[in-house]
Amino acid sequence: MVGLYDELNRRVFWLDSSIVGTFPDSLPKNGSVTCRTGPINLTPGPFHVNVAVRTGGVLADHIVSACSVEVEAIDFYGTGKLTDRQTALCLVQQEWGEQ
Repeated sequence: MVGLYDELNRRVFWLDSSIVGTFPDSLPKNGSVTCRTGPINLTPGPFHVNVAVRTGGVLADHIVSACSVEVEAIDFYGTGKLTDRQTALCLVQQEWGEQ
């Protein structure tokens, strides 16, 4: 399980292999685990990552603030206008028009 938190310790998202059901029942003793997501599109600012491992339904390890991430501002919409953290935590592609 991996959780991303903002500077106020609000959980922005949570990745949990037990929910999606695609994680193998057993793993080799050595190696790594990879999780791929779609675009997250965070607004600029600091985040920290918490990581936890469960085995047999029991918490085996939990690392608070395993790493920090600083998201830089970009022109996400290509308009020259930036969205800050006070407005939103995430940005979503959008199209507006008449129907």
